[in-house]
Amino acid sequence: MQDYYKLFVQLSLQQCWKEDYDNNRKVSLHNKAMARLQQLSEELAETECTELMTKLLIHEDDRVKINAANCCLKMNLLVEEAKATLENVMNNCEDPVWCFSAKMILSKTEYDD
Repeated sequence: MQDYYKLFVQLSLQQCWKEDYDNNRKVSLHNKAMARLQQLSEELAETECTELMTKLLIHEDDRVKINAANCCLKMNLLVEEAKATLENVMNNCEDPVWCFSAKMILSKTEYDD
């Protein structure tokens, strides 16, 4: 069985911060990580992953938290915790790209409700 926690974190940490977007290698890794995170999210939707997602939502890195929250919202799992995590990142993250990402995920969620 895969170590979903480790893989999820590893892929999230390959995503770019604002200052990374001028580095083609980092952007390429980011894009590959995003594609693999999408696949992983679909795999997780087929499992009982509440405990895993709870741990990911409180990870120290904002990229991990945003990806976990987004995944939770897509699976309709830990919805209130995911929204609170996104609000926290949106209000406290120092990277404007990730603040914006959190805001967009939240606004889409509110639009869908």
